[in-house]
Formats: sequence, structure tokens, C-alpha cells
Amino acid sequence: MISIALRSIIAHRSRTLLSILSITIGVASIFLFVSLINGINKASTESTAKVNPLNQIIVRPRLDKTGLVSFLTKSEKGKLTDQTIEDIKKIDGIKNIYPEIQFGNFASVEVQLVGIGVLTDAMVFGVPYEFIKDEIQSEETWKSSEEPYPAILPRKIIELYNLSVASPQGLPLLSEKDLIGKEMIFYPRYSTFFGSGENDKSTKITLKIVGFSDKASLLGPTLPIDTLNKLNRYYAPSGNNSYTELFVETFDQNKTTQIAKEIENLNLSTQYFTKDMKEVQAKISYLSMGLALISFIIILLSAIAIISTFLSQIAERRKELGLLRALGATRKQIKLLIMSEAGFIGFIGSTIGIGTGILTSIIFDKYVTTELKNTILLPDTLFQITPEIIIATLAFGICLSILAAYIPANAAAKVDPITALK
Repeated sequence: MISIALRSIIAHRSRTLLSILSITIGVASIFLFVSLINGINKASTESTAKVNPLNQIIVRPRLDKTGLVSFLTKSEKGKLTDQTIEDIKKIDGIKNIYPEIQFGNFASVEVQLVGIGVLTDAMVFGVPYEFIKDEIQSEETWKSSEEPYPAILPRKIIELYNLSVASPQGLPLLSEKDLIGKEMIFYPRYSTFFGSGENDKSTKITLKIVGFSDKASLLGPTLPIDTLNKLNRYYAPSGNNSYTELFVETFDQNKTTQIAKEIENLNLSTQYFTKDMKEVQAKISYLSMGLALISFIIILLSAIAIISTFLSQIAERRKELGLLRALGATRKQIKLLIMSEAGFIGFIGSTIGIGTGILTSIIFDKYVTTELKNTILLPDTLFQITPEIIIATLAFGICLSILAAYIPANAAAKVDPITALK
């Protein structure tokens, strides 16, 4: 029966090619969708891990408990202070706590980009050297006490500039190397948005870009915490002395969730990798459902095409099937014949479909990386292809073909040999 099935596949080339094409399209589409979802999950995990490592907890005040008015005033209620740090240190498993402060006045930053001056309001933050030591060349660079003061910028700001400004306007794309060493002007008493009678653009502070970090806030440059404390004392003495955020580092990443819950018991808000990933995966699940619906439609169409093709073949091969029955073939063997043909077609179509999917992913990746080569957060590949996905897709394609051929196989097994041979 298997030998007859192979000869039948070769004899009915046109219908066989139609079935193979249906399976190829279905398998290639499913392969690409699964690889894409896998790639998005991997890229999201890596991106989240950069901003928030497995052993790090970001601690913020709980505005839902203290209220926004209390947070913006000088009241210590609900704010992150030295006492907050001492309370967190009492929790078992805490390795380090890195505080972040903010400049206590409305301010703006001016920078020259590709010959164009950009002046915008910005928040300025301060962090200790230990928190961003991997992003800069040396400790001496970060702890400079004279102008230009060192500053780091968020990596994503380059991506936003390249995609939102440079590309639409036809301006040159920028990279980190283009901006390292570039100077910016910080106006501690001037705001382009919150203008008032006290707006003073005459006071200028020079900053020098010394690095980029995923840990830096997207709202503005980040300076050494001692430098910003000094600027706060001179230019914003009325500002509060609380911390904006605390970056808590744990000894054991497996205990991060447990420690975060203990910190939350202190009426504080936490953000950490596991919590972030739950939110990211919840959003990805909507995309997965959409792709699953498309996959279902493609699978349904492929199955209908296979059923239709085999039903047509059975109608054409009634005499052949009747002869086989007359020669002693059982109904079970006739079913085996049709389903063997479907299995071979499924294997060929699935193999071609997987190859097509891999080739398509390579071409698409090459196109995307060429067009968005200066996008900082662009992953190495949008499609995460693994041996497990290849094997599962191959098995799925074969099973789909066999299952789709079940109805035609039943019809073939019911062919009456005497009627068919008349």
C-alpha cells in the first residue's frame, strides 16, 4: 500500500503539487508566527532585564496611599528618605541600595545636534557611581567636581531621535559614539514650558556626555549624585530632600519577589523583573491571540484544500480503488493507502514550508536591520527559531495532512468494487 501510495503521488503530479502548496503555505505561516512570538518574548525578556535586572527592585512612593499633594509638598509623609533606606536595609537579603535624586526646580537643557540647536525642558537626576559604573570609562570621569559636569543619557533617546526626528526629516542618524564627549548646556533657572517672571536664561551649567545607560531616566540627563546635591543646594534650596527612587539590589535573584513583597509591606511601591514580565506577557498575549486566529484560518483553508483534492482524486480513481478491492484489499488497507499519500504529501509540504519560513525570516531580518540599523533596542533577530519549533511544526504539518485526508479515506474505503469496475 505504501508503494502504491508513492506511485500514485507521482502519477497525479498536478493534484499532488496543489496539496503540497496548501500545506507549504499553512506550515510556513504557522512557523513564522510561532517564531515571531518566540522572538518577541525573548526580546522583551532581554529588554526588561537590561532596565531591571533579575536581582533588582525599583522602589517608589505609593501615591495611592499618600496622595499626589503630599508627594509634591515638603512633607516627609510617603516620601523616600534616609529613614526609608534604613528600614529597607533591615530586610534580610538586601545587598545594596542605590538612591536617585532629582533637581528640585524646573529646568531645561540645550544641545547642538547635526548643526541644529535643540532646547527643551528636562528633569535632571543624580545617582551614585556604583549604580552606573559599567556604563562609563572610569570613576574619575564620573566624580569630576568641575565643569563640564559628567552626564549620562538613556539609550532609548537615540532610538527616539533616529526614528521620530532624523528619518522623517532626512537628517543624519546618530549613534552613541557620535554623542560621547559632546557638551550640553543646562539652564537651572529657565523653563520653556513653565515660564514665569523668575525665568533666567543667563545662568548656564555645562554638562558633558560620558556614557549611555538603560538605567538612566528617559526624562532627562543623569548626573553624579554629589554634583546634583550641590546644584540643588545652590539653585533649588527650597526643593525637598527626598529621593525619587531607590534601586535595591538583592543577593539572591530567586528571592527578589519575596523581598519586594516585604518592601511593599512598608507602604512602598515596587517594580521588578517578574512583575514587569507579567505585564509584558499580558500585552503579548493579545498579539498571540490575533496571530492564533490568523493561523486557524490558514489551517482551515489548508485542510479544506487537502480534503477537496483527495475527494477529487478518489472520484477519478474509483476504478483503481475498485480493482484493489477486487484483488483482496480490505477497507482498512484502502484507508492506509489514502492516508499514506497524505502523510507523504504532508512531509514534503511541511519540509518546504519550514524552509520557506526560515528563508523568509532571514530576508525580513536583513531588511529590518538594514533599515533600522541605528535603532538601539533592535534585537539581533525578530524570529527566534529553535529545533523544538522546527520539529513541532513538521509534526503538525504531517498530522494536519493525515487528519484532513481522513474523510476522503473513509469515502475511498466505501467504494464498491463491482460498481466501480462496471
